[in-house]
Amino acid sequence: MTGILLELAQVLLVAFLAPLFAGLLRALRAILQNRRPAGCWQNYRDLYRLFHKESLQAEGTSWLFRFAPYGIFGAFCLAAAIIPILATGLPLAPAADVIALVGLFALARVFQVLAAMDTGTPFATLGA
Repeated sequence: MTGILLELAQVLLVAFLAPLFAGLLRALRAILQNRRPAGCWQNYRDLYRLFHKESLQAEGTSWLFRFAPYGIFGAFCLAAAIIPILATGLPLAPAADVIALVGLFALARVFQVLAAMDTGTPFATLGA
């Protein structure tokens, strides 16, 4: 039971700290380019704003378009769960190898491409 709780804590830690690390890298890049950074917490402000926006769905899209963000988020959460960050010997540790990690990233990309192609517009398909 402790292993499952540790695994869940690891996934939550990665999910909550990922925007901070991205903000730190963006701020460092701006400083190195002699620009003024937006701040380390900008990603959290952007996430707050995006979560409070209205959800839009293009006409003619299927259930796949609505399911794709959940599939992408699930693949990334599972990737965060198989990488040993807090402890070793966790329940998903036997599945932790590079091939599984690349497969999860590929699965997330497939969901993204299928959602873009589901809209039926040529520009979305080109972007995918």
